[in-house]
Amino acid sequence: MRQSHFLSGKSLPALACVFLLLLSATALTGCESTPEEIPPDLSRMEMFQRAQEAADRNQWNLALRYYREFSRRFPEDRGAIMEARYEIAFISYKQKNYDEAREGFEAIIAAYEDEEARQGLPEWPLVLAGRLLEIIEERTGGTEAGAGEATDGSGAEGSAADGAE
Repeated sequence: MRQSHFLSGKSLPALACVFLLLLSATALTGCESTPEEIPPDLSRMEMFQRAQEAADRNQWNLALRYYREFSRRFPEDRGAIMEARYEIAFISYKQKNYDEAREGFEAIIAAYEDEEARQGLPEWPLVLAGRLLEIIEERTGGTEAGAGEATDGSGAEGSAADGAE
């Protein structure tokens, strides 16, 4: 009786490797898709720190959840909410969703136009939003559809927590 090549001794180690790779990929996907509970007792600082840590790990959805939950829990903290709004727009920028990032940065800039309303707000979201809008315009040629543009590696991008411009 003829043995199938698929089940021959040479194919079994390869099959085992494929199985292990699929199992690993499934495990990693399961970890990424499991939503992390946001503890109800987190302080403002802890919530921002966890959001930034998630962003540093490229866990964009988790970072967004933390920033949005922060805004919901602490609506009286206008300065920190502005920082969260910047970080949300910056995540869109990092994901090369330039249309959404542009909208977020433009909304931040608009919030600073009223001198009275800008009292108590940190200046850095305004400065960085303006700079990143310039970069988006350079990368997209001023068009609305720039989601697939490649980054230029200039190092001009970064979140405030990174200390980037």
